[in-house]
Amino acid sequence: MEELIYKILSLLHKEGIIRIIKVNGGIIVKDDKEDKVLLYIGEDLLNDSINDIVDEIRDGIIFPQSKETILKTLREILFKNIKQSKVIQKEYFLLAQSIEDLLNNLSLQKDNLPKTSQKIPNLNGKIVYQIQEKDRRIILLKDFKPTDRIYYEAPMIENLKKLWRGKTIHRNFAIVEVIKQKVNILCEFDAIGVLDDILCIFEIKNKQTKNVPRFLFNFFKYAPYILEWLKKNQYKINYVAPILYLREKTDYKNIKLNIIYYHDILENKEIKINILYQNFDGRIFESGKILKDIVLTKKSVESVSKKEKDNNKKENDNIVLNISFPKNCYEDIKTMVVEGFFQSEEDFIIFAVKNMLNIIKPLKNIKKQG
Repeated sequence: MEELIYKILSLLHKEGIIRIIKVNGGIIVKDDKEDKVLLYIGEDLLNDSINDIVDEIRDGIIFPQSKETILKTLREILFKNIKQSKVIQKEYFLLAQSIEDLLNNLSLQKDNLPKTSQKIPNLNGKIVYQIQEKDRRIILLKDFKPTDRIYYEAPMIENLKKLWRGKTIHRNFAIVEVIKQKVNILCEFDAIGVLDDILCIFEIKNKQTKNVPRFLFNFFKYAPYILEWLKKNQYKINYVAPILYLREKTDYKNIKLNIIYYHDILENKEIKINILYQNFDGRIFESGKILKDIVLTKKSVESVSKKEKDNNKKENDNIVLNISFPKNCYEDIKTMVVEGFFQSEEDFIIFAVKNMLNIIKPLKNIKKQG
């Protein structure tokens, strides 16, 4: 099919009938005279030779049309532009017949997958939910363009995940819209996560905070789409929390959002937020803001056990240091240490106390029996 599509496009391009614009994920085919879009063709239906007839390269992403639509449109263009020359006529009809053969084969092999499961190429993310509105489709993606992110963001999220008390944290969460086969990025959130009945939305910054107003705008406008997705997945979300996650400590304050620091995460500190907004049937109310402390992180088992060990060691040290004995006994102890019977004076004291207890315990039992 790739070779046939190239032959048809090459012929139409040579005749000055079409213009070809290359974008991310495929090409846009335009009528050269009327400058209107005829086709959106995905890169999976193109071979490398297409680069030889490209007129323009642009940024952007396309939503490719189906194989059937592409073939039928090409057939229509061929019949519409048949020339008087018999040679050209023959070439056009041969290509049109090849299209008919392909369409027949596709009809026989047509799968029964629903339209919503069609793959959208080159969005660099995993689709988690789709919402069909009047004239557009809203698509929610996680892991969106992870390779384009600044390097410091990845470790910040990974370390937060280790201490996160809630459910899974999704990195690089994007919301895009598809209108008339064109894809527009509406917003990107650096991370989202669910904790109890709270949807937490993160904006990660090094130390600059100039784009915070934009983050808050996106938070109020687009978080309802995430709430709808979570509701479909049986999550009960009562509150939504905007969180500014900073790598470096600053004096920045904002009464409309929570601020946490990477340094505190690395030190296993208890991370709290206290600014929440109420979710009412998928709508977020700023006036419904409430203040209460919510702990985001769980205690580190490793750090707790280490702390307990340190405390026990200190208590043992205090016990040893608080034992007093006659000076002549101390000289004898030092001699035993020098001669290698014990590693230190403390080792001798521990040995002596343990053996003393081993002697006293049997005497205690004998006394009870008597």
